[in-house]
Amino acid sequence: MYLRSNVVRNDGTSSINLMLIIDGKTKLYNSQYAVKADQWDGARVKSKHKLAMQINNMLDEMKVKADKIIMQMVKDNIVVNHINFESIFFNKKEIVNKDFYEFCLEYIDKYQKNYSHESHRQQLCEISKLKKFKATLTFDEINTAFMDNYEAYMLNTLNNVPNTVGKTFKKIKMFMNLALNKGVIQDNPIALYKVKKVKTTRTYLSLEEVGILEKIYKEKELHSNLHNTLKCFLFACYTGLRYQDILHLDYTDISNDYILLVQGKTNEQITIPLIDNAKLLIDQSQKSGKVFTVYTNQKSNEYLKIIMIYAKINKSVSFHTARHTFATISLNIGIPIEVVSKLLGHADLKTTMIYAKLFEKTKFEQMNKWNKL
Repeated sequence: MYLRSNVVRNDGTSSINLMLIIDGKTKLYNSQYAVKADQWDGARVKSKHKLAMQINNMLDEMKVKADKIIMQMVKDNIVVNHINFESIFFNKKEIVNKDFYEFCLEYIDKYQKNYSHESHRQQLCEISKLKKFKATLTFDEINTAFMDNYEAYMLNTLNNVPNTVGKTFKKIKMFMNLALNKGVIQDNPIALYKVKKVKTTRTYLSLEEVGILEKIYKEKELHSNLHNTLKCFLFACYTGLRYQDILHLDYTDISNDYILLVQGKTNEQITIPLIDNAKLLIDQSQKSGKVFTVYTNQKSNEYLKIIMIYAKINKSVSFHTARHTFATISLNIGIPIEVVSKLLGHADLKTTMIYAKLFEKTKFEQMNKWNKL
């Protein structure tokens, strides 16, 4: 219990409050009793007050009630926050967490260690994007009409592609299901909302096209920024590393001709032997610090478009194309799919099977050369 002695009434008394701290946030709940500072011993009303016994009994009951509510919330897997506590403490009809953003951010913060740095960053970015569409958002406002309006905003205002919209909606549905499971909401109005997905073709470069880029890099035909971007891209083609992993790649991650690191996206440790072409891209005189100077993903992709035009490679290439290229070429030259899966850091072989389909496509493309003889 806490005496709010910094606020003194006209009669010289200050209110006695229940102080509740949840996740570092403090709130005071008025007990409806007030005493003077010299009648308070730091936790209870002093006996010299004529109603000391009555007030202290009521304060004890208030504290016991609060303790029981917190314990029951934990037992029932209800999100422990001030909103839900107040719903029970003041006998409101139902337990709700009206603020969607508060719930999401509390969850992300609480379970941050369960996610990789990149996954954590993406979750925060999704919340930030949603806030730009609607600054405040309650659970009651999230329904199919809201999803339709947000979809239109992402497509027309943000120019997001349909699959990006789909990924965003998956995140929202995930948080809504979490809120439902924890008793924060009583039903999920978007449970049956269909997340649209458009089938896309995974672009990859052939071994011959990678050879063209190698030649351009070795002959230093490009401007320094383009040359540096090509170096990072080729290294990704040789290793299968994602943009974020190359961005954070440190010399301490390289030892005895192989890379040993924890992937940013999955938090899984992978080992990738370095082929000769990959070693040539590493400054062997350095022993510490970042291996590459990497521009932003957006800027890198802009540079790659210019590089492909220069190389006369008529394909829509992004930095992630390098990972597809590594996987497809690895299968084409005979590396078993189980090994490719481990090199890519896939937890499930089914994920790698996507590249096996690309491999099948290249077989048909290569065999078609017979028809041109």
